[in-house]
Amino acid sequence: MCPRCRSSKFRLIELVREGSSRYEVYQCKNSACKIRWEVEFRETALIIRHHDDGPEEDWLEIKRWPISAIERATLLAALRYWQREGLNSAGHEQDIATDAGRLEPLSPRQIDALCLSINRTETSQHP
Repeated sequence: MCPRCRSSKFRLIELVREGSSRYEVYQCKNSACKIRWEVEFRETALIIRHHDDGPEEDWLEIKRWPISAIERATLLAALRYWQREGLNSAGHEQDIATDAGRLEPLSPRQIDALCLSINRTETSQHP
């Protein structure tokens, strides 16, 4: 979502990976706005920087909670089901996934990334 006009129409214009960090630069597609912003991801935190000389935000810590093997398996199964069936299968789960229509649900590609992240977390916790 655009940090200025709140439009959900924006595009990724640059992606840079440096060590354990990833930078994504976005531009709003709203013709009245067109601002750019950068999102930096680290292993445990992220920050959004506005390219319009706005104040810099604080880093947001990404919390990972320990989960058991069965909890991880259940989460992955639920995510893969949602990825396969999407909104067509949703009852009240659609409201949960979209925060009652406030958010766009994850795309199949975003669900893939989340599943990989969950698996990566499991691997890093168990050498």
